[in-house]
Amino acid sequence: MPVLEARDIHKKYDLKGREINALKGVSLTVAAGEILLINGRSGAGKTSLLHVIAGLEPPDEGEVRYDGKILNRMSQEALAAWRGAHLGFVFQSNNLLHHLDLRQNVMLPLIYSGYRGDEIEKRADEILAFMGLKERANHRPDELSGGERQRGALARALICSPVFILADEPTAELDEQNASLFYNLAARLASESGIGFIIVSHDPMAAYLGVKPMRLEAGRWIE
Repeated sequence: MPVLEARDIHKKYDLKGREINALKGVSLTVAAGEILLINGRSGAGKTSLLHVIAGLEPPDEGEVRYDGKILNRMSQEALAAWRGAHLGFVFQSNNLLHHLDLRQNVMLPLIYSGYRGDEIEKRADEILAFMGLKERANHRPDELSGGERQRGALARALICSPVFILADEPTAELDEQNASLFYNLAARLASESGIGFIIVSHDPMAAYLGVKPMRLEAGRWIE
């Protein structure tokens, strides 16, 4: 079973001449089919940790590994290819393109990867049906509710069959009903499809995931 690891990650930023220690020796391990829930105050380092795990930013110290392979030793081209093949992303803002309908938005990652033809449309429709969005496929984002847009973002993250999904405050803009629906879908995907999740969330509805949260404060794990 594939495992994604962060080992003793340190990350610093320069903010107008002031050094910010965002991460101070953070480690974690998550396996495919497992859900890791991270919470903490704003500025605790949660988003920085996701960026380092995804290879969007390099660590100053430490390693990120996927099945034993050290990702932060890869070239940018190899890392981008790995990310496209293994990771999906969901953010607080759904980032759907407003001039495209929902089906077209979901298809985009496959189109960017060079796929063409009816198969990608069929794949998008299958995922949208799983998300309960079959009847909304031809609607543009501004014609959808907030919960539908965020489920659409999750559908887009799934289109390339990722091993792991990284989600940064995915329910921050959702009401209680839609937040619980999102988390129940994540739990179902982990259980039935073996997708691993790393979810950053302040949302008390995250309790629907049934996992104990890990708390990050000032760049370190705390009890």
